[in-house]
Amino acid sequence: MNKEVCMSSPSKDDAIKITEAVMSVPVKGLERFNTGNHHFVYDVWLENGENVVTRIADPNEQQAMEGAIYWSRLLKPIGVPLPDILDCDVTCKSFSYPYLILERLPGSDLRYEYCDMSDD
Repeated sequence: MNKEVCMSSPSKDDAIKITEAVMSVPVKGLERFNTGNHHFVYDVWLENGENVVTRIADPNEQQAMEGAIYWSRLLKPIGVPLPDILDCDVTCKSFSYPYLILERLPGSDLRYEYCDMSDD
């Protein structure tokens, strides 16, 4: 692995490269979500009409990416409505950055809905 590449932050081009390689479909467009403490998260539209979320992180944030996978695998089976993990690699074996490719759920980001939610 090229350490020099890993020392820079993930970019839009990295998100495109990872998504196209994993999904085997060209990216039509993408937009970065403006939320996230540890990850660079993109809403990605593919040429075949699919919509996925690509989450990439600096290799120093590998533990946070592992945590996202852990919580998804713990909470999804008990009914928490989380997106399916379509593909992931937190070890930088395939690319210079850890990544998750997720199903894109319909709706808006939780931060926009949280204030209107009841305690129940």
